[in-house]
Amino acid sequence: MEKKMPAGRNSKGSTVWDTLTDTQKQEIAGYAKIGCTNEHIAELMEIGKDAFRNSNKLTSFCRQKRAIFRHQIRQDQSKHSKTTPVGAIWLGKNELGQSDKNEIRHAVSEETASLLGLVDGVTRGKLPSESEEDNE
Repeated sequence: MEKKMPAGRNSKGSTVWDTLTDTQKQEIAGYAKIGCTNEHIAELMEIGKDAFRNSNKLTSFCRQKRAIFRHQIRQDQSKHSKTTPVGAIWLGKNELGQSDKNEIRHAVSEETASLLGLVDGVTRGKLPSESEEDNE
């Protein structure tokens, strides 16, 4: 029976992180700093997606580098907002999830919905009791 290795480790028991050279780590940092996803980096570096996902050090490292990327975008947004606002808006929407719409979403329970239905009937000039009488 083959011995299973813990998640994120190869057959020798080393983690993916431990097997990477400094040059490879710098290359991964470069990809993460431009916003590449873990999946994309795994493809570029020819690392198995599951092995990449299960390597806590590697995913943490990439998360930190992407945080630097988002911080740099915010700095660029601030710097360019007066001279090229369209570019700053595009970066914010596409890389930071910003929106120029203020949407408020509400969850409504069935009870509230039925009460709103009563209010709607009242606003049309009919009370709920009058509506029932009209239908008879």
